[in-house]
Amino acid sequence: MLFPARLPIDDQHLTTREAEVLWCCTEGLTSCQTAEKLFISPKTVNNHHYNIGKRFGLTGHAGLLLFGVRIRDILEPYTKIPPPPPPKPAKKQRFRGRKLTSSQHNRELSL
Repeated sequence: MLFPARLPIDDQHLTTREAEVLWCCTEGLTSCQTAEKLFISPKTVNNHHYNIGKRFGLTGHAGLLLFGVRIRDILEPYTKIPPPPPPKPAKKQRFRGRKLTSSQHNRELSL
């Protein structure tokens, strides 16, 4: 990884993932949107919000947002969020109806 695992802010530290979550918060994303963007659970996003708030003495989402906006310049290099993985190919549909004999098939085609 290009960046250290922890981002120093005074004598406190943010992990890289916490910095990414805080960046998404300053972008105005909800916990569910942040979770989708970072490929983690919304519960994990809320845990990161809680840990950041506890570490820096912040209360509520507004405090977290204000803090993120204040340190936005420091967070920016940590926000290179990877692109989403390519979608999985669709499963091939299997025929689930009854099998036709060749004469039945020919009859259906002639209708």
